[in-house]
Amino acid sequence: MKKGFVLITTLSVITILSFLILVINRTVIQDSVKTTIFNESILKRIQLINYEKFLIETLQNNSFQLRNLLLAEQEINSFMGEEYDGLKITFSDLNTCINLNSSVKRFRQLLIKNENNSTLFNRLFFNLGLEKNFSQNFYDRLVDFIDSDALPERFGAEDLYYIADEDSNFTSDSFLLSVSQIKDLKLFDDAGYKLVSPYFCAIPEIYNKFNINGLSRENYLTFQSIFPEITLNDLEEIILKRPVTGYINLSHFQELTNVDEGKIVAENIIFKPEYIRIGYTLTLEGYEFNMYSIINLKERKNNLVSRSFTK
Repeated sequence: MKKGFVLITTLSVITILSFLILVINRTVIQDSVKTTIFNESILKRIQLINYEKFLIETLQNNSFQLRNLLLAEQEINSFMGEEYDGLKITFSDLNTCINLNSSVKRFRQLLIKNENNSTLFNRLFFNLGLEKNFSQNFYDRLVDFIDSDALPERFGAEDLYYIADEDSNFTSDSFLLSVSQIKDLKLFDDAGYKLVSPYFCAIPEIYNKFNINGLSRENYLTFQSIFPEITLNDLEEIILKRPVTGYINLSHFQELTNVDEGKIVAENIIFKPEYIRIGYTLTLEGYEFNMYSIINLKERKNNLVSRSFTK
């Protein structure tokens, strides 16, 4: 009985060890494959960074593409698909949202509160069904997060309020670089952030200009916040009468629509984006890798604002 027991025990140990060796080998192989795929993704993303200059110049030299980013996106993906398998490129117009950095203005070398733009933020939050008190709280905290002084606004909070929170990311009294930074204001739960974030952007400017050729059913609330006298009928007319090639200028827009010109402030309207976000999604062996570039199209050189990577 003892010999049989020892034999069975030995066989069991051998079986367990064999199973563990198989699991370990499989894990090592999987990790090796993942490492190879990840290294390949890095190589391809470096290639895309080098190719990005040509991509930007193509957009800058083609006003038709800039006035219709969706069509430009389709054409670029068709062309790039011949060079890269599993690559998808997206263009996001950053002049169809409210610029978070417009909450401040320049005074000499300082960034101070822009009192005038608080109304614009109030309108947006009202359109989204949020209370005025919340809007005021948000605006003052946003200003304090960006401005150059250490004095909190009435509903705001300066650095000392956040310093105990290890998860907070400070802007060092400078412009926001990403919409996700408003999470650090400690005002939103997940549902609240998902509600408001699509209507905001963060570009290194203090103004709000809306690209009317990017107006859609997804961003019309932003448009109405900037131009409060615009009605739903006006919005429908602007979208339906817009040519495939887009409105060329204000005269062309007024020629094609019956929208009262008094409802539009000319200095806040543009006809092609000044800032865009280029998204690259690369799929390799079932794994997805992403890269995002914020581009200043007003500049021919040094036009990269920021770049980020996610897996």
